[in-house]
Amino acid sequence: MRAKGLLTAFSFRRPRTSAIRLISAALLGAVLTLGAASGQVQAQAVDWVLNLNDDGSDPIAAGGTVVYNLRVTNNGDATTPVTTLTLDIPATAVFTGATGTITGCLPATAIGLAAVICDVPTLAPGAVVTLTASVMTTTSGDITLRASVPAAGDNVPLNNVQSERTTVTAGADLALTLSGPATAAAGSGVTLSLTATNNGPDPVTTAVVQFDIPSGLANVVPPPGCALTGSTYFCTIAGPIALGASVTLDFDAQIAAASNSTITAVGSVEDVSPEDPVVSNNTDTLDIEDTEGSDVFIVKDRVPASGTVLVGDPVAFRLSAGYTGDDPSGLVITDTLPANYTFVSTDVSDAPGWDCAVLGQTVTCTRATGSGPGANVSLGTIVINTTATDAGSATNEATITSTGPLDPDLANNTDSDGGAVIEVPNVDLEARKSGPSPALVVVGNSYDFAISVANRGNTAFFGTVVMTDSLPAGLEVTGYTQNGWTCLPAASPAVPVVGADTITCTRIYTEASPLGAGQATPPVILQTTATAEGVIVNSLTVTTPFTNLEDLNLANNIVTYGVTGSTGDNSADIATIKTADLATLPVGEVQTFTIEVTNTGPQPSTAITLTDNLVRLINNAEGPDGAGLVSIAVAANAASGVACTAPVTGGTSRRLECTIDTLPICTPGVDCPVITIAVRPGGEGGERTNTARAISSAVADRDLDNNADSATFDVEARADVTVTKADSPDPVAAGQNLTYVITAQNPASGLSSAEDVTIVDTLPADVTFLSATPSTGSCSTLLVAGQTTVAGDQVSCAVGTLSNGGQQTVTIVVRPNFLTRSTSLTNSVTVSTTTVETDTTNNAASATTEVRRPAFDLL
Repeated sequence: MRAKGLLTAFSFRRPRTSAIRLISAALLGAVLTLGAASGQVQAQAVDWVLNLNDDGSDPIAAGGTVVYNLRVTNNGDATTPVTTLTLDIPATAVFTGATGTITGCLPATAIGLAAVICDVPTLAPGAVVTLTASVMTTTSGDITLRASVPAAGDNVPLNNVQSERTTVTAGADLALTLSGPATAAAGSGVTLSLTATNNGPDPVTTAVVQFDIPSGLANVVPPPGCALTGSTYFCTIAGPIALGASVTLDFDAQIAAASNSTITAVGSVEDVSPEDPVVSNNTDTLDIEDTEGSDVFIVKDRVPASGTVLVGDPVAFRLSAGYTGDDPSGLVITDTLPANYTFVSTDVSDAPGWDCAVLGQTVTCTRATGSGPGANVSLGTIVINTTATDAGSATNEATITSTGPLDPDLANNTDSDGGAVIEVPNVDLEARKSGPSPALVVVGNSYDFAISVANRGNTAFFGTVVMTDSLPAGLEVTGYTQNGWTCLPAASPAVPVVGADTITCTRIYTEASPLGAGQATPPVILQTTATAEGVIVNSLTVTTPFTNLEDLNLANNIVTYGVTGSTGDNSADIATIKTADLATLPVGEVQTFTIEVTNTGPQPSTAITLTDNLVRLINNAEGPDGAGLVSIAVAANAASGVACTAPVTGGTSRRLECTIDTLPICTPGVDCPVITIAVRPGGEGGERTNTARAISSAVADRDLDNNADSATFDVEARADVTVTKADSPDPVAAGQNLTYVITAQNPASGLSSAEDVTIVDTLPADVTFLSATPSTGSCSTLLVAGQTTVAGDQVSCAVGTLSNGGQQTVTIVVRPNFLTRSTSLTNSVTVSTTTVETDTTNNAASATTEVRRPAFDLL
């Protein structure tokens, strides 16, 4: 015989207190019932059993709706009376409604804290009634729903109450709306606006808007930041988007479908972070009804497209027509040529269906219809061939029209060639001459003069060009570097050309190999010796006895170059002596240059300029600490008016510029002016040469070979590599992936590149190694993917050379195992380089990550 009241089945749920109480109460009831079966007479009993779960809703993002499933069973052997079910709504939630065989829930909606009471009907033994309750979350964090049935009259009251805890993560309900015109003419432009609105509760950090180009739209212009993949635009929205705020993306497009069509556009948001709890509002559509229309357009260009157009040149105008929308009819292209052009012919071989006629300067082309509706339908390219006949500025326009249907955009019905400047072709040969600088010479010394010709005209020159150099008294030519010219008379040191005399150099250009517009001839170098004091003026004249075009500008065919001659007794001898304190030094350390400017006479010198390009410094700053230019010190001694500056000339360079008003004869090492400059060399290691030069612009220098001097020294490479480590997420749940990003840097300090950079990462124990990926180079380890680490396991990555200011990264992914829960993991990394470092205290880093117990419920 069956013992009355014995539970014949158990419903096992999550191992929580309410479930344990349920089982305990059931076992107690079973014991009592067995006792009754042994001979005691028991009265019939009522036993309401309440079950509650949130299956499918845990965890849930904030803003989402938790669906709670409730079941009330009569586990007794007597029919139950009518009773109630009470739902205690938590403070951070909203009761939005309920359905089921448990009915009459009031209030119908409620904001927590609140109690919702529902009617439970009478139940026969073993009967079941259910309720599905919807509770919307409003913020992240855990919520607990408590449900209860009154205990009065219940034989086992302990199973009348149950609570369900639900994990609520951060969430943002990002809703998308798609708006635009309801109707639009075929061929017209439309703007479709996709607006993403954050309904909260949390800010949106990132999201992606997706817009699929619908059939019937063409020439889509997306907003900035959108990328096209196939026929879909993906637009990443960088947050934050605050609660209640929105972002709108406008897509401009053109209606391409034939009239009486419907175009349906669809947009959506995806990859929302934090999680979007409501996906039903992530997609929206828009229907556009297409009315009659056809947007005809024309594009015009010119051949040649750029540069100067010369009178007599052939010029072709290309008219490319097309349309978007319905098939147009009654097409007419009109092009009135400016008076600067003469019509030659039309060519419609690439534009079948067009008929062209010319009347005066106007070309008119007609076509009955297009070739059917569509997007960017080509009507071919008509070519109008002309000749440029008159100089001046000219712009050529062409216009296309149609008789129907409606053209919704007339702005693209006219286009021009952009305008051209038409010039009469001309050749303008310019004489060029250069000589010693400064223009001071000493009798008996040698100096070079360069002579050449430039074509400043707008067209190529071919023919014979002659340079005639009027060699003045006071100069004699001892030789030539002719560079393809033929120069007469011959000259040599033994038989010089003595001024005053005339030197003629000739060169022939052919039509096949002309002197182009803007080009210059190779120079002829005249090696000369100064033979007299005073002002010596040398002139050059260019002529063209045979030419394709007359040179109409003769003003620039003559050029002169004058020098002033002095005897040795009336000159000075400025020299520069430069030394470097250190023959070898590390990059970034201080090198000191000493520059002494001397004058061995026989005359004092004035207006002296000293220059020195200080390049490849650690930076262009000035100062005692960390600067490329440390200091400049001047000891004038016998000189007067000595001043120095060092203006910046680049990111790691300066130019020393010193002026000396007067420098009498002085003795090196005794009373000559001395400039001392301290710098910090930067960049790569190796040999360096630094040169200083001094020259007078007022007094002739009898020896120009000693005006410059150089200091050569070696620099040793130095670097300073650093390393940082980032861990994400932190904290991390055991069993979830943990990513380390290691960054090795060679800071932009102006030092050298770091060679052979190696990163060594020591992993924490009891994590599963998954991968190690360098941004460049390679990584090695004894671990294999999926292996659990032990103390001391390492990953070594060679990332090659880091330039100064450069960096490379290594991404390592691990998964903390069960044993690491409720602990902290420390991951350490070091970086090294074969280049000598200025600081090794910053070569290590570590990251400590909190490992939490995984958030899950056992069902």
